Amino acid sequence: MAGDEGISAKIAVIEYNASRPPNVEWEVDYSPSSVWNGTIVFGASLKSLEVLAADFGYSLVGCTLEGINAFFVRNDLVGGNFKDPFTAENHYEPPRYALCSVRGHPRAVGDQLF
Repeated sequence: MAGDEGISAKIAVIEYNASRPPNVEWEVDYSPSSVWNGTIVFGASLKSLEVLAADFGYSLVGCTLEGINAFFVRNDLVGGNFKDPFTAENHYEPPRYALCSVRGHPRAVGDQLF
């Protein structure tokens, strides 16, 4: 999104973890030595990305039907062009990985859905 170099993209497309409900802020703790184990323990929930994007001046305007990618538009470009409210609860799409030939991610031992 907006960086120290003055770059301010018009849009950002970010993969989200659709296994987390749209009203829950959740993200994997960063660890430089961490490796994804192929389960649903990855990334961040759509709500967490919504909150982060707002801090950078972007609004959540939609998600792919498969529940994989979220689309954020710079606030000065949103105008009346997108469906509000610009919240995870409004734009969330659940995981439908079968629509794109992805089988999904198995649950991790001890992982709890909310």
